[in-house]
This record gives sequence, structure tokens and C-alpha cells, in this order.
Amino acid sequence: MEYNQALNKVLPITLHSEGNDDGFLVETYCQEGIVDGKWVEAHVEIKKTVSDLIEEDGAVFAVVNGFKKLIKCPNMPYFRIGEDVHSLASNGFEGCTELKQLDIPYTIDDNNIEQATEHLDPNVECKIWNWPYNALEDATKEITDGWTDEYGYIYSHDRKTLLRASRRKREYFILEGCEKIERTAFLGCRFETVHVPYTCDLDRVDASEYPIFGNDRISGCVVQWHVPYADQDCETDALCTRDKEDDIVVKDFVRYSKSGKRLLSAVVGFDKDYYEVPDGVETICDYAFSISEKPLILSIPSTVKVIGDYIFGIGDGRIIIR
Repeated sequence: MEYNQALNKVLPITLHSEGNDDGFLVETYCQEGIVDGKWVEAHVEIKKTVSDLIEEDGAVFAVVNGFKKLIKCPNMPYFRIGEDVHSLASNGFEGCTELKQLDIPYTIDDNNIEQATEHLDPNVECKIWNWPYNALEDATKEITDGWTDEYGYIYSHDRKTLLRASRRKREYFILEGCEKIERTAFLGCRFETVHVPYTCDLDRVDASEYPIFGNDRISGCVVQWHVPYADQDCETDALCTRDKEDDIVVKDFVRYSKSGKRLLSAVVGFDKDYYEVPDGVETICDYAFSISEKPLILSIPSTVKVIGDYIFGIGDGRIIIR
């Protein structure tokens, strides 16, 4: 039954408008009528997309925005969904009475899997892969010949490539000198923070080789360093600061690293028009005083080596060296 016929069973409807929105055909219907002694008006927007269909090994797929979506699983005892499939239709497993075993690739997120398999026979053995199907086999020799650190992270023999991450360390600094992270190194891992050294510049990595950090089975913050770890006090990006909250000191509504070498930012309540940065500070971070609502004169000591970008935000300010 067409959706407009179904809507008409609830309230009389009229087609209000038709249009195109980001590749979708959008139809807006107006419903109005008397319900339980009250006048009711409603606008219902229907988005419809038409995709090409392809059939492979008895399965039917739709190509949606360049990605394959499984819309009909073949009725056979065992089926492995390809890693080029990125989503599953909610009714894709209807009628699969012979299905006993199903492999689902890491490319499909958990919410979609849960919705699509909700009505699947509970006797079906459903294996959700956190790794590419052949990842372990393909990397076995390299991993065997590799070097493993005390936390279980595996590097190539020359330590220039990170091959496999580990679950054992919540915060981890990838070795300086590492130049590449295997695309699947972090699949199946959950971590709080992973630090990527300046020797491995992710900004220059092609999208097809970029490490997979973010899906429902991978979580955590990734910090790209552009200076050696030893130069932490000269890092101006306070948004990605390595200082935990317990290691931050607040003085006169200004946040500093525990060492006192980095001025991170002013906080709510800072209302000065003149401020003296303490002796010993070496770095003033980006946007440090952007919260200031009045012109600010900043007196800095000779110990300051690095001043970040836009320390006054879009406000007015000037620096004097004492």
C-alpha cells in the first residue's frame, strides 16, 4: 500500500508541495479533519530516494550515495556480508528460513545491526567482526616478526609502523619515530586518549589509508602532535592539552599547567584590563584571553618563548614585555 493511502486512513490528506533536498525527493502532505470533536491539522514530510539495484551471489543491494546497502539477504545456510557494504535494510533478512550462520563486517555500525537483525531467528549464529575478515591472516608474518612493547602494542621490526593496538592502556603515546599506523590497528579497541607523534603526520595520510578510529566499536580521543613529546610545554593547542584537570592550576581566573610553564586560558570571571603573566611561563596558548570582553594589556616576562594564535580572540589587546 502506498504511504499516502495509509495516511489517508488516519485523516484526509492533500499533497502540499514537492521538491528536491540533497538528492531526496521530498513530498509534503497536509492532513486536516475533525478527531474526537477537535479540529486537527498536521503536515507530513516524506523523503524518498531511488537507488540502483545490483545482485551478487543471490543477495540484492542498493547503491545509496555511492555506498552499498544490503536490502535482501539470500536464503542459504551461511552468508558473509562483504566489507564493501555499509548498511543493512531493516527487512533485509525477511524470509531467510534456511539461514544458520551470518558474518557481519566491521563496516556496519552496531545500531544498524541491532535494528536489522531484531527479527532474525534467534538460532542464527550472528558473528560481528571487529576486524577485516582476512586481517589477521594477512598480517600474521609481519606481526610475528614485529616488536611488542610492554603494553601489548605491536610495531613492525623497524618500529616505523604500528601494526596492532592493545586494550591494556587507557592513555597511550605512540612511539616517536613511528611513521605509519595500519588502517585496522585500532579496530576493536576502546581507549581514552591516543597520542600520535609528529613523525606520523595524519594530516598527510590519504583517506583510503587513514587509520580507522571512529565507529561504535572504537572509541577515544586522538591527539596529533606537531612537536616532540618532550616539547609539551611549547604546545599552544590548549583544546588538545595533555594536562588532565587534576594537573591544572587556576590563578586569578586563569588556567595554567601544573608546571606553571603553560598559560592555557582565562576562564569565566576574568574581567581585567591589565594582566601580568607570572615569571616562568614559557608558552601562552591559542585563544588564551579570547574570553575577555574589554581591551586587555598583557604584560609578559622574558621567559615566554612561544605565543599562540589569536590570544585575544577577536577582541582588542596589546602585549608589553617587562
